[in-house]
Amino acid sequence: METQEIHLRDYYRILKKRKFTIFTFLVVTVTIVTIVTFTMSPRYRASTKMLIEKNESNPLENVTYTRWDPEFLETQYQIIKSYNVARNVVRTLSLDTKYKQHFFELDSEKPPFIQEMGQSISDLFSLVSAWITTRTGMDLSEDPGDRKAIETAAPSDGELLAEYLIENVEITPVRNSRIVEVAFSEKSPVLAAMIANTFAKAYMDEVLEMNMSVSNRMIKWTKKKTDEERIRLEQAERKLQKYMRDNDIITVENKIAIIPEKLQQFSTKLSEATERRKDLEEIVNKINRFKNSSELETLSEFSTNDSLRDLRDKILKTDQTIEEMSKKYGRKHPRMIKALGERNILLAKREQEIRRIIKSKRNEYELAVSRVKNLQKLLSDTKKEALFLNEKFIQHTILKREVDSSKVIYQTLLQETKKQGLANQSQSINVWVVEAAKPPQDPDSPRKKRNLLLGLILGLFGGIGLAFFIEYLDNTVKSADDMEEKFGLTVLGTVSQYREKGKTVERAVQQDSLSLIAESYKAIRTAILLSAAEKPPRKLLVTSMSPKEGKTTTSSNLAATIAMNHRKVVLVDCDMRKARAHKVLEVDNAEGLSTYLAGASEKVTVIADPGTVGYSFIPAGPAPPNPAELLSSGRFSKLMKALEQRYDFIILDSPPVMNVTDSLLLSKLVDKVIIVCRSGETNYDILSKGLKLLNNIKAPILGCVINGIDKKDAGYYYSYESYYTADKRN
Repeated sequence: METQEIHLRDYYRILKKRKFTIFTFLVVTVTIVTIVTFTMSPRYRASTKMLIEKNESNPLENVTYTRWDPEFLETQYQIIKSYNVARNVVRTLSLDTKYKQHFFELDSEKPPFIQEMGQSISDLFSLVSAWITTRTGMDLSEDPGDRKAIETAAPSDGELLAEYLIENVEITPVRNSRIVEVAFSEKSPVLAAMIANTFAKAYMDEVLEMNMSVSNRMIKWTKKKTDEERIRLEQAERKLQKYMRDNDIITVENKIAIIPEKLQQFSTKLSEATERRKDLEEIVNKINRFKNSSELETLSEFSTNDSLRDLRDKILKTDQTIEEMSKKYGRKHPRMIKALGERNILLAKREQEIRRIIKSKRNEYELAVSRVKNLQKLLSDTKKEALFLNEKFIQHTILKREVDSSKVIYQTLLQETKKQGLANQSQSINVWVVEAAKPPQDPDSPRKKRNLLLGLILGLFGGIGLAFFIEYLDNTVKSADDMEEKFGLTVLGTVSQYREKGKTVERAVQQDSLSLIAESYKAIRTAILLSAAEKPPRKLLVTSMSPKEGKTTTSSNLAATIAMNHRKVVLVDCDMRKARAHKVLEVDNAEGLSTYLAGASEKVTVIADPGTVGYSFIPAGPAPPNPAELLSSGRFSKLMKALEQRYDFIILDSPPVMNVTDSLLLSKLVDKVIIVCRSGETNYDILSKGLKLLNNIKAPILGCVINGIDKKDAGYYYSYESYYTADKRN
């Protein structure tokens, strides 16, 4: 399903719909801002300007310079707002004694309800203490240790005033300069100027005290560390000398120079021996794989052997002689026997030579394996010796490094001690008061025009935001577009709210056939008649998801509208649990559908509406104990067939889908199902669950009808009603 684009008119519709919410939020916000603004006491803001620079001059060099350091300035701002500076301001101006009444006058002007609340809290604490004493035997009220802790924890007036000054002092750097503005707001303009100027003076005193304190501590610390490093240097030197004497470090250094050469030689020989062993191992493996002499002679070690080559030549010549003699003599001839004997002797010598070569190669392989093992052991022993010597030398290096480090630290501290004496007279931070604070003439707050304008803007946009938020939380059916977009249901028509005095909405079509609501039901009738290409659905089930959504109103008005089109219509009230249609038509409900289905009467009660030709009605009758069983009985099916032969249209008014199963049973006996929803009340979640139930049984849903559309929110519906009512008056 494609998401539709949201247009500006949709936002306008929401704002128009929620205009009362927006207006209320706006009025409340502006009222609160106005009350707060006009009841606030005026406050005066005084400020002093200071130039703060970091002095990076070197007293040993005739050079003074200042560099940009944002962290330095931020640090100074925090020092100005520190507790020590604020406490000095309180002490200098005697704010906790001279001006105590000015700062603490609010305590005597607390509203009565605040005093009562404090007394109630005190009483409650007393009751809790008494209960704990009764239960545990612990008397919380008479513990002197706790009472002393509470008294100690209570802040003094000076501490409270210091916290107040820290919270209200303002530190503002002036752009494109090194000037810092220190401002303070108070109800008294003179007191505001005094506090601002005293803050600057207290800050300068604090910086000077910090500098002197740091310098003194630095000199003291440097001297102490110098003495410690001197002692440490002497100990390190003695320890190094003892270690060199005990371990003969000079001899170790010579060995360390020789051992790497031995390691390299052994490593080279091991590589060569390993390569030789691999070659011999390959030859031995080949010898072991070959089984006869002819295969062994293919190996290079056998084919290049001089003795084997001579034997092969002699055997070849003997074979040639035997071949020539075989042409003249037989195998038993003495010469043939002699030649064959010589050949066998040569073959035996060849086998003997081959075995000798095999044994020789295997011996060479074993010697190569043994040589590799010996070289590996020598290499391992040499490495261990190197590691042992390295450990000694590393320890020597560590001790020597410790001596060098201690020597450097000692010399540095000695020089630093001399420099501190000169640097102690220099100031690390330069502060000048550029402009002292003066008592202001006009109050700084409240700014009435600005507050009212901000309140108006906040109220307007806050109200708009609240309106959209409420609209977002509204999870009910609002318009036909919502139904088609979210569920893909065809909207057969919408019916606006009916507010005609002295008339009922259920009889709106009969009472005023030219009204807008009557035209709405005529449009629904047209949608039903045109819903099928060949013939319209004759049996219709009108239901809803929840009670009080207008299904009875829709059923009765739809039946009357179809009857006005010269069709015979019967309205059957199938809601035998809470029948209501008979009250709308003002007929008796003593007998009806329930009495007929239960077998109490042979004929069903059919009542003709005298006000509308062709409109008949079957009341529900008294409430039976088993409505669902009666509606699913064969007697009801026969009734439906009989009504189908007699009437053009049959409209069934059924109970809600989510409450009982009656509507689900009736949906199997009709051509189409019409779902009734109420704008602003039918919940999307309930509607989704109900549609799922109907779709599970494959109910033939035709579409839906939306009741209770507000004409103020309906857009073109309202325009149409204005036009239609004006046309009626004319």
